[in-house]
This record gives sequence, structure tokens and C-alpha cells, in this order.
Amino acid sequence: RVAVGGGACGSMMEDAIAQGCDTFVTADLRYNNFLDAKALGLSLMDAGHFPTENVVCAPLARRLAKAFPEVEVRVSQVHREVYLDV
Repeated sequence: RVAVGGGACGSMMEDAIAQGCDTFVTADLRYNNFLDAKALGLSLMDAGHFPTENVVCAPLARRLAKAFPEVEVRVSQVHREVYLDV
């Protein structure tokens, strides 16, 4: 069972375990998060901040456009993974 935390959710590892998960995918983890996960028997994956949050933008935009047809809803075409600009 896998839990996914969009963005920086390292503090939620114990919540994932409490829900019966054996794997947790999130972002912006610290070294100690990996040590804690190992001690707790949790597989941990740092998938990156942008990819774990950006995946909801298109579905959210569609939902907002449907709920508020009088408002133009657009997903940014310039926001992207920050390290690509370094």
C-alpha cells in the first residue's frame, strides 16, 4: 500500500504507516527522514516537489472551470521544475 504526499510531506511518514502503508512517496526529504523510515520499516521515495504537486493542476483547472464557467481558468505554461533553470 502506497501513500503519496504532494510537496514536502516528510513529517507525515507516521500518518502513512498508521494508514497501513509500506511505501511513502513525497518530496523535499531530509537525510534523517530516510533513517527514520528505515527504522519504521517504511520504503521512502523523494520524487521531487514540483512533480508531486504539478500532477493535480490540470484536473483542478478543469474542475474550477466547470464550477465557475464565467471565469477563465488556465494552468501556467511557464512554471516548471526549478532545477531546470539552474
